[in-house]
Amino acid sequence: MREHSHTALICGASVVLLACLLGPLRAAEPLKPDDLLLIYNGSDVASRELAGHYARARNVPPDRFCAVHVPAEFEEISPERFETAIRRPVREYLLRYDLRDKVRCLVTFYGLPIRISAIKTSPEEVKLRPGWLVQFQEALGDLKRATQSLHTLGGESPASQPAASQPTEEDYMAILQEYASARNTAHRRVRELIERGQGHIENRALISILEQIEGPETLLEQLQLPEGEHREQVERQVDAMRRETRTALDAADRTMAGNLAAPERGKARDQIRRYRGLLGYLATLQNDLNHLRTDESEAAVDSELALLWWDNYPRHRWILNTLSWQVRTNPAMRIFLPPGQENSPTLIVSRIDAPAASIARRMIDNAIQAERQPPNGRVYIDARGIEKETGLVVYDRDLRSLAALLHEHTTLPVELDVQSRLFQKGECPDAMFYCGWYSLRHYIPAFSFVPGAVGYHIASFEAISLKRPGESGWCRGLLNDGITATLGPVAEPYLQAFPKPSEFFGLMLTGRFALAECFAYTHTMNSWMMMLLGDPLYRPFASKPMLTLEQALPPEVIPPEFRPAN
Repeated sequence: MREHSHTALICGASVVLLACLLGPLRAAEPLKPDDLLLIYNGSDVASRELAGHYARARNVPPDRFCAVHVPAEFEEISPERFETAIRRPVREYLLRYDLRDKVRCLVTFYGLPIRISAIKTSPEEVKLRPGWLVQFQEALGDLKRATQSLHTLGGESPASQPAASQPTEEDYMAILQEYASARNTAHRRVRELIERGQGHIENRALISILEQIEGPETLLEQLQLPEGEHREQVERQVDAMRRETRTALDAADRTMAGNLAAPERGKARDQIRRYRGLLGYLATLQNDLNHLRTDESEAAVDSELALLWWDNYPRHRWILNTLSWQVRTNPAMRIFLPPGQENSPTLIVSRIDAPAASIARRMIDNAIQAERQPPNGRVYIDARGIEKETGLVVYDRDLRSLAALLHEHTTLPVELDVQSRLFQKGECPDAMFYCGWYSLRHYIPAFSFVPGAVGYHIASFEAISLKRPGESGWCRGLLNDGITATLGPVAEPYLQAFPKPSEFFGLMLTGRFALAECFAYTHTMNSWMMMLLGDPLYRPFASKPMLTLEQALPPEVIPPEFRPAN
């Protein structure tokens, strides 16, 4: 079957441009003990005892204990050691006990490393980059030209004039965003023409362009079969095309998961371009190019474990978190995912860890206590009053939005500071919630925390170490002073890696989600720097919600899976 027959058949049926191809959340019910796998260091007595204590406190089933073996004294682990000593044993455990489809959340414990060091690239691999980069730029030029055609089809002027020179890697994101916009405009215009009994030529042109860009695989997923006497014949043809596509791509994906220097890799990419279009081809090339990059390849162990079931993704920078409500409700974000991974399951991950095992145990006990008697304390929000339109203003405004949300819809006592000066020692008694910024690795002991308190400080490197003597990061300081749950980065995360405070605390106050879900659904980056420290099942407002879902998130973007099961 030749490529042109795809277009003919697809044009003969109809194509529905789906809003999102990400799979649904696996469960509408809040996180439960049966959803957990407890991962502890089998070489560390304290780690094993903490896992046991937590299991007894939360009634975690006895088959949900996975021991890995690493030196207990090290907070950092190499990528190679992480793969052999942690990632692979956890995968094997889940498969051995038939738990792959049962476990939604991994819980890591005191005694495990928190950070993965940067990757290293061999000289042989480095030599591959120039040739791949040329191919990437040529394909990016093809995408730019195809996008110009969509602009024309949509009856609009291009967002930017075609460049005289070849686009570069730096242009990739901008071209993808331009493509997503042009696609929507062209589809809207063609639909309007068809509704008026016109537009059949334009529809055929649209499908031809989309096949070039997205490939027949995507269009076949969105195909609506015609009614009538020829339906069975068309259905057989479509099924045959889907089998052909799946067979070819399975073989290509196996090749791409192997050795970067394998000679058959080029042929596999050609197959990907044929069946997944320019987007799949470009994503595959960038995937390979990013495999060769070592800068910004450090990561939190927990953030990497969220992608336990993902294969052949680059460790350079981040992977979009497909559990986040932002990613789930924005179909344009799909094109930023590694090729073939759109429906790979992402796991929730939380860590019970602290400067000392006794503090980690207290985190568990305080969470249990606060669920029996919901925390009764004050909310401290430390904004800076930023108004200038910069990247910083988004989070500063969100801190103020959180304060306004709590003032309007709850009876919680809220103290909002909008001065550049941070809360000082002893100024925040009976703290239940805290969020503020920006004191880089300089914790200020302003708080006395009630049992069950949750809070975090928006700044870089705040979880670079939990145990190093003299470390002044906020995660270590907050845990030492009695907070029950916090979160932070193990290196430089960039501001957008943090959950928006109004969303994170807003979801908590609905009582609808456990702590680990609130984090998973409000941060947007995995294989990156952030980790959550706290009991994943902690849900203090389950019996007494203070906010509705519609108050916590914009109603128009709430994924259906977030709502209670009927």
